Amino acid sequence: MSGYIPAPGGPPGPTGPTGPQGPKGADGAAGTNGAAGATGTPGPTGPVGPTGAAGPSGSSITPKGTYAAGTTYGVADSVLYQGSSYTSLQAANVGNTPSTSPAWWQLSGQGLTGNDRGAYAAGTTYALNDVVTDVGLRYISLVAGNVGNTPAANPTKWFQTTAANLSPDVQVFTASGTWTKPTGAKLCYVERWGGGGGGISAASGNAGGGGGGGYIGTWILAASLGATAAVTVGAGGAALAAGGSTSFAGLATVTGGLSNAGAFGGAGGGSIGGLGGLSSPSAGSPAVFGGGGGGTGSGAGGASNWGGGGGGSTTNITAGAGGSSDNGGAGGAGALAGNGTNGSAPGGGGGGAFNGTGGSGGNGQVRVTTYF
Repeated sequence: MSGYIPAPGGPPGPTGPTGPQGPKGADGAAGTNGAAGATGTPGPTGPVGPTGAAGPSGSSITPKGTYAAGTTYGVADSVLYQGSSYTSLQAANVGNTPSTSPAWWQLSGQGLTGNDRGAYAAGTTYALNDVVTDVGLRYISLVAGNVGNTPAANPTKWFQTTAANLSPDVQVFTASGTWTKPTGAKLCYVERWGGGGGGISAASGNAGGGGGGGYIGTWILAASLGATAAVTVGAGGAALAAGGSTSFAGLATVTGGLSNAGAFGGAGGGSIGGLGGLSSPSAGSPAVFGGGGGGTGSGAGGASNWGGGGGGSTTNITAGAGGSSDNGGAGGAGALAGNGTNGSAPGGGGGGAFNGTGGSGGNGQVRVTTYF
């Protein structure tokens, strides 16, 4: 409209009420980790706990003097027999000769004994382990073919026996390791058994047994040995595998029993045992015994005085028993069905199996008897 002039604005009105809260916004990104705080000071030591209950009492050896066939011995009774010490393994132990009853007695100390030849004579030839008396003292021969060597003047060929010899130190190795020479040692007898050979596995036909591991025993002056000596123990052979060889320091190595891939049993170790035959000792020094040969056909394994017994063989009709050993491990029996029996340590040959896996041979062993 013509000539209209607007009036001036009035003052601001009062503030209106607060509106409702809006929806929550999205979370922001996580911040970075702060620096680790300083390690706190250790807390005080806790109180000492109560004393535990006492463990069970161990069995102690009970000396019983010289072995008597009519005496009844208990567990851990100790006797002397032919110069060696034996510990009873079972109660009601009566009438079991220590040297030929390994299930009843454990050899705990090889004594210095041998073939008693009486008074020493300069013109006599003495064998290994012969015992003589000279000027009131007793000596044992350390070598074969020992002639013209006066005992007191030849310590490398003769060793004087004393009362201390009845308590020798005996260390037995069933696995490879290190021998430590005892303080004050004068003479050592080192015995080695090779591992037994494994038995034969046959899907058809005959299965021979594994040969027993051989044995060697050697006298050696302790002064000629170092403070320690390496010990290698031959493992028993698996089925169809020969047993491992056993050695001590630089002494002669004894071989394990063999295993043939066929009906014939493996030969005994030590290069002496025959197929299924009785092993005999070698001539000379050191004393070497072959392991018993493995059985052939349905035959039993061969026996050995000191090496491992041979494993028994089997046909489809009859299985042979394992060979025995007076001082080594027995051979395992053959089996018509299932697996052949494993040979016992040390050095027993495994049994053959007609319709299964041949038994494993027993592991070898080293035994060091030290005299002072």
